[in-house]
Amino acid sequence: MNRPPSPERLDGAVAVITGCNSGIGLETAVALASRGAQIIGAVRNPAKGERALAQIIERSGSDAVEMRPLDLADLNTVTALVDSLGGEPIDLLINNAGIIQGQRTETAQGFETTFGVNHLGHFMLTRLLLAQLRGVSDPAPEDPLQRRAIPSRIVNLASGAHHYARGGIRFDRLARRHGRFNTFGVYGESKLANVLFTRSLADRLDPARVVAHSVHPGGVASEFGMDGDVSSRLERWIRPIEQRVLITPEQGAETSVFVATSVLCGRSSGIYWVRKRPGTLSRWARSTAHAEHLWDLSERLLAQAGFAVPPVPVTTPVSGEPPLTAGFALG
Repeated sequence: MNRPPSPERLDGAVAVITGCNSGIGLETAVALASRGAQIIGAVRNPAKGERALAQIIERSGSDAVEMRPLDLADLNTVTALVDSLGGEPIDLLINNAGIIQGQRTETAQGFETTFGVNHLGHFMLTRLLLAQLRGVSDPAPEDPLQRRAIPSRIVNLASGAHHYARGGIRFDRLARRHGRFNTFGVYGESKLANVLFTRSLADRLDPARVVAHSVHPGGVASEFGMDGDVSSRLERWIRPIEQRVLITPEQGAETSVFVATSVLCGRSSGIYWVRKRPGTLSRWARSTAHAEHLWDLSERLLAQAGFAVPPVPVTTPVSGEPPLTAGFALG
């Protein structure tokens, strides 16, 4: 039986959440704000962001919530978001935003949009914010509330759809502009990229300072894909199905909240979680060689577009007894 998310407090924690204007992201923001976390939401649609802001404040009872602009289809806005944070220490980075498309389009920098938004934009955002994660910048803070936030956590919203990428990520077709567009194949590859990126991060980061996990939320009835991101024909196909068989956004957010708060997830890293338990990875998701190829390619693509990312910060082990490398709460 699934346990409810931990009721423990998150006072002193700062959480950055992408795509929190609706669905799983909004419910994740409500849950973390209810526990005392300061929420910095990053959203594409300002009007929806303002409505979400009011809803999060009302439902959580916390006014420590703000929205900032972020369009992952334009890497200039990624840079702008990071600059707006001004080096402020971050405890939780939840890469929640995602997109599914009925036809091929391109980002402002010329990348296929599904790959560009679901993976490359979050890859860049994460790399730019690594140095601001409290576990990197201040691994032994004097404030006891902040000490409970070590290790910092990165949560990447992946999907069981990564199993759709039966041949792995077809790197050769990322730049292909013509031919048949396979909506679910392309989406599955982008979700495989989320899992592989998470594993690569976990391999490079000291888990006493920062842990990284990926999450499958389940099939969620939300506004995902219904904001002009899919064709009207595909939307008409998806909507009746989700109304019959999918779980609510609040239920879908439970695993993200669990991974962001539980002791178990603070003592491990690089795991793919499904319904608050380790899930089954596809063959390609288990491939270290595939993960490293994606990592190297992502760095090259960003550099070629004029958005080179800094190296992963070199960290030394936390001195003395680690502060219960468990994060915030007993899940």
